[in-house]
Amino acid sequence: MKDGQVIMPSAYSDQFKQQCVDAVLVLGKSRAEVAAEYEVSASALGRWVAKAQGTEGTGSGSHMRKADPNSPDPTELAKRVRELEIENEFLKKAAAFFAREH
Repeated sequence: MKDGQVIMPSAYSDQFKQQCVDAVLVLGKSRAEVAAEYEVSASALGRWVAKAQGTEGTGSGSHMRKADPNSPDPTELAKRVRELEIENEFLKKAAAFFAREH
């Protein structure tokens, strides 16, 4: 704090943002839990998660809802593709982890 002002970091690294997003999307922690753990605002974390899911700016709460795989809407399809990409990344990491243990 300087002269009564709270000093906030000007920018977080992409690696830090990805670590926070992974804690939500891969580890299944709540956004509030991750925000507190990493000392970031819940709104910033929400934006990072929405961007990672491809739902940034598509409506209030849209980042919390799973995509409808039967929807003809290109936004819904893009969201579903991103969900599947995230799941595939997680499965690759899990497979590599278990392969190292063997």
